[in-house]
Amino acid sequence: EKEENITGNYGYGRKNQRGVRLIDFCKEKELIITNTMFQQPLSRRYTWTAPGGNARYQIDYILVKRNLQKNVLQSKTYPGADINSDHNLLCMKIRLQNKKKIKRMSKNRKYDTAKLKDEEVKSQYQRKVKEIINNIEDSEIPPDINGKWKLFKFAIKEAATNTIGFTKNTPRKPWIDESVIDLIEERRQYKNGKSLEEKIKYKQLKNAVNRAAKRAKEKWLTELHEEIDRCMRYGQMEKAYNLINKYFGQKKIIGNTIEDAEGKLLFD
Repeated sequence: EKEENITGNYGYGRKNQRGVRLIDFCKEKELIITNTMFQQPLSRRYTWTAPGGNARYQIDYILVKRNLQKNVLQSKTYPGADINSDHNLLCMKIRLQNKKKIKRMSKNRKYDTAKLKDEEVKSQYQRKVKEIINNIEDSEIPPDINGKWKLFKFAIKEAATNTIGFTKNTPRKPWIDESVIDLIEERRQYKNGKSLEEKIKYKQLKNAVNRAAKRAKEKWLTELHEEIDRCMRYGQMEKAYNLINKYFGQKKIIGNTIEDAEGKLLFD
């Protein structure tokens, strides 16, 4: 059932009491429910599947101010996305206006220095640095110190590129290693499984991912604590502080509050 200036014609299912409360909230705050505005197949509208897989509902929404509706280009679910949840991933595509022209700066790629913990890789890297330096002709060595430093830096970076390479540009928790990634990839194959065997396999892999991630986090924390302790014992206080601040710094807590027209907090 369409609600003028709030919903479109492409919702899913019937409205219950919570839906009525949501509509009233949208009326008061002049909001629209974006994932009812665009014509999509039913498989791209529902956001949650009840246990057993027989009932589907639309219970997750993206709300936008009514005066910004023209900037909303698309809003739909991605039931195939493996996000380790019984809810479907809900995304919205928007048009940004009045953007400032910002000069794009190329992101510096980071060398995968973690590979240097492997003694064989470390030896390969050291040999490569020596090889590059030994191949430099005397006539190619600049007379000034800055020129020599640039040449030495080139040897270091060139050797690193050829031996350890760069880290993958995939934002994730620092303790998520390749073993966890492999399990996640395997789990994704069973995300939309229909048979009982596939559903059981997905649940088993889901538990395996959680266990592997827990072990990886514990290992990462142990190594991090040892590194911080080593820095403090050897007087590398700035490095120790940076590690502590980076991973254990105070997090900003964002409260979920709703205010009335006078700015007072509303409580249930």
